[in-house]
Amino acid sequence: MGPLKDRPHMSSYSRPPRAATEGLRPDWETEAAAENGRYPTPHATALPPASAGRPAEAPAVDPPPCADPPALAAVLAELVELLPGLRAALDRQARPGVPRLAYRLSEVADALGLSRRSLERAVASRQWPPADLRLGRTRLWRVATIESWLTQQTAGRRGGAR
Repeated sequence: MGPLKDRPHMSSYSRPPRAATEGLRPDWETEAAAENGRYPTPHATALPPASAGRPAEAPAVDPPPCADPPALAAVLAELVELLPGLRAALDRQARPGVPRLAYRLSEVADALGLSRRSLERAVASRQWPPADLRLGRTRLWRVATIESWLTQQTAGRRGGAR
């Protein structure tokens, strides 16, 4: 027998009877229902009315006492030593990267604001140019191909895109 057949009150297409799930409601639901008068629960009055539905505020915490000045000076000196290396790393990241020569189907779809599936349909119906290059199962389109297709599409319409 399957896992649902072991339970006589359940089948694959029905929900369990209400009595089987009656005591399994989350506390927030039973409290809200009790406040609305749907059914009483013993823990419905656990929250005072002023704080019902609002999270409790965190108690104020005093800031930790200031670290001793020699330790603070040592940490600052270490940070000063690290700063040139961090600046160099940021400069390396800021350099312009190599421009892309070709894009995958999903990247073209993202750039055009289409879903991947919509672009796959356009390729299959020959509304979109075939891939310029295939590497295994990966199809790649050159930037020039994408730009020329966009130019043809917008040139065919008077007044630009609609």
